[in-house]
Amino acid sequence: MKGKRVLAGAILSILISGCLIADAVFIKDVKVREGTVAGTCDEAYATVKWLGVPYAKRAVGEDRFKGPKKAEKFMGVKDCSKPAPANIQFNGRKVLGEEGILTLDIYRPDTEERDLPVLVFSHGGNNQYSSSRMWIGDKFACEADAVYVSAQYRLGVLGFNNLPALGQGTPYEKSGNYGLLDQAATLDLVKKTIKNFGGDPQNITVSGFSAGGRDVMAMLISPLFRGKFDKAISFSGGLTVADAEKSRKVIAAKLAPLAVKDGIKEDVDSAAKWLLTDSDAARNYLMNKKAEDLAPVMAGAVIRMSSFPHLYGDGALLPKEGFATGNYFSVPLMMLTSADEASSFMARDAYFKDRLDKITTDKETRDEFTFANRYGSRFYGYFNGQESAENIYANYKNDIYV
Repeated sequence: MKGKRVLAGAILSILISGCLIADAVFIKDVKVREGTVAGTCDEAYATVKWLGVPYAKRAVGEDRFKGPKKAEKFMGVKDCSKPAPANIQFNGRKVLGEEGILTLDIYRPDTEERDLPVLVFSHGGNNQYSSSRMWIGDKFACEADAVYVSAQYRLGVLGFNNLPALGQGTPYEKSGNYGLLDQAATLDLVKKTIKNFGGDPQNITVSGFSAGGRDVMAMLISPLFRGKFDKAISFSGGLTVADAEKSRKVIAAKLAPLAVKDGIKEDVDSAAKWLLTDSDAARNYLMNKKAEDLAPVMAGAVIRMSSFPHLYGDGALLPKEGFATGNYFSVPLMMLTSADEASSFMARDAYFKDRLDKITTDKETRDEFTFANRYGSRFYGYFNGQESAENIYANYKNDIYV
């Protein structure tokens, strides 16, 4: 059917080059809900892109720890030729970015084609770090002949925080999964305006890598996401929903040293207990604490949900029983992992981390690393692919590809 493409096939053929340098064809000034955004061309891949397009109001001040609000309308034409800042995060050495950045980047081939398939991507980084620039969309948009959208959502304890004092607003807001609510708002805007960028609003594939892949899988069991997309591709996602009560205790314990440092309480135990109350004082403290102080709170969690719990099974946005639910938003689903998935974990493992320099110079070390990477990657792929598919198969009502 014209305008309908199987996006999975495009991904699998991503290495096939096919774009030519050309004069600008697709119009660069595009109307969105809030006004008109001006993009820019990339001649190397013959694409047009719009960077830092706001899909919601910046989540700061009174809008911290709330669901995303509609972006403010703007007069004239908004320059979207440069990327927006990343959301505030801690990279292990210093705090980067700015608070509450809710923007997306849009890429498409510079052609007159309309009704192109759309891929909406959620970046990885344990929902703690990275940005919409994790994967640059020019090459994909060109070679897949598709519209590529990459979103920025809130991270760390500013994006996932279900302490009782913050549990105000709608049932979805009370879940504390603000970063997931941001991704829902992204899909809403895409559904409404992607046609203006030459995309097909009836052919939207949502995808994500690592934490983004986990978020995609969570979308399949959330009532909020029903009808927002047509297909799903999860890279290294797995099946993870955090226990809401246990998560609160972990978060309170992580934030307690800040409350002691600020003189709120005398010791971390009493501070943690105070942070587990729903008092106005606890809420005001969390609402007014500098984002620069909150960003490093979950440092060192890497991908361990026990250290930085998120995607809380609150019973509203996500079911308490997680992926054991019988209520799936069943769309065609691909679950993929990298052939070298284990390499990043091994680089941090005690067995290899102090002799990584020997991988290229010492045959024994290289052979050990190669073997462990091959074995670990296959095992990881089985865990996030085959085993996940088997776990959801009985309740999933559409095709699953691994």
